[in-house]
Amino acid sequence: MIKKILHSRILKAIIASVAIIVATLAIAMIFGGHNPDSKISRTSMPWEIEPVAGGGSRIFGLTLGQSTLGDAIDQLGESLQVAIITPLNTTAESPENGSPPSALEAYMDPMRTQFLSGRLIISIQVSPEDLRTWRERSVQHHKSDTGAHLDTLSRDDLLNARRAMITGLTYIPGAKIDESIIQARFGNDGSKHQINPDLTEWYFPSKGLAISLNSKGRDLLQYVAPKDFDVRLGAQSLPLKQPSR
Repeated sequence: MIKKILHSRILKAIIASVAIIVATLAIAMIFGGHNPDSKISRTSMPWEIEPVAGGGSRIFGLTLGQSTLGDAIDQLGESLQVAIITPLNTTAESPENGSPPSALEAYMDPMRTQFLSGRLIISIQVSPEDLRTWRERSVQHHKSDTGAHLDTLSRDDLLNARRAMITGLTYIPGAKIDESIIQARFGNDGSKHQINPDLTEWYFPSKGLAISLNSKGRDLLQYVAPKDFDVRLGAQSLPLKQPSR
């Protein structure tokens, strides 16, 4: 009798333990996990754009036009990848086919906040002279899936690059979004532009935000300081440029 009672209690304990494990795994799947190195709040979401005095904005804890690459590394952790990006068939000195020249970017994949997962690309302001020098001293060269050249900075050059200012962010959501989500999360004050049958873009100048929905490609959310919107993401920039990564 005692053996049966003990056996029953042990069985119940095992079942309870399994249930806890399953529940924990389910929560991790729903919320997408979290980068243990990241100091960004799990409640930071792509639609939480905080106005900053002087025409700036803050997204994911980073203030565009003020925060530096060093701030981003401190916020997101050492898993943030930093490299000089040169699009395919382009050099820093002589871009071809209208492609942008080389640029310094920081990249995180996946970028997880609360129940969302996506990719984050951070645009960093660096002089052409520094880019050229850092490329020559880079310690690793490889290509992205798009064919772009990626050059990893040396340790000393990365230390110098930490002082460079962040000018923009590109967030690529892991799941497709649609017009109803845009209106629900970002409001109805944006202007809609039908670029072609597969590509639609929304502009929110007061938020410094442009959204690109591509039925045959990746959706993009691009952020700049609102005061810089007309120059960096205005109508003359249609359509938005796809990231080189």
